[in-house]
Amino acid sequence: MTATTTREQIHAAEELLHAAEVDLAAGKEQPGALKAWDAAVMALKTVAEPRGWPCNDKAEMRQAVEDLEKETGIKDLSRGFSAADAFHTQGAYGMMYQNDIEDDVHRIQQFVTQLLDLADPGRPKKAVPPALKNLRKAMAAAGLDYYGGEPEKASATMWQSVCAALQTLAAQRGWPCATTAEMREVAAALARETGDCRFIGGFAVAETYFANFDPDFCADDHDVFARPLVRRFVIRVLHLLD
Repeated sequence: MTATTTREQIHAAEELLHAAEVDLAAGKEQPGALKAWDAAVMALKTVAEPRGWPCNDKAEMRQAVEDLEKETGIKDLSRGFSAADAFHTQGAYGMMYQNDIEDDVHRIQQFVTQLLDLADPGRPKKAVPPALKNLRKAMAAAGLDYYGGEPEKASATMWQSVCAALQTLAAQRGWPCATTAEMREVAAALARETGDCRFIGGFAVAETYFANFDPDFCADDHDVFARPLVRRFVIRVLHLLD
């Protein structure tokens, strides 16, 4: 495989992963899941084929992943491939729960990044600001808090994630975003700018978490329906960041 071919494959995998993220943020879960699977396969082949490892079916791909784990010492490649495999099924049949989709997309992002770094260690990497890394961790932590029996804590974390996303974008654009009313206006401005009214709806759902700090008044199944909507809202905001 030539250097040019490798760069083309890396670029293709990156583009597929980005397209998957956009689809998933827009609620297009099945096409987004298929693109995420394609990105994972492209990234794996970029690393496996120069080593002479076939990747013609899932059994061969899983074997290649296991061989890479032994060669590189990266322990969680198999977990990433399993997440991608689940997304392949999701793309075909749409059987995954929303919370599982949210968890697995991060594993696939890590899986693809790890493989592309192996394919070209010197490739330019898109820096992720620490604030955004912390934001993603906070969103994941909110789910663990909720299922761990701490709904008030989970609500506070979800609301803080929404505030951080909006305030980061507003700061770039010079918009005031210190109060709830100002954040509501930022969401409305984004809806006008993009033509996507889900910015308004997503923020309205997020405000239920703000109201749920103390006491916990939401129904038991509130988080099941609300958290995916708020998570998509945050992802949409992050996609608008420069």
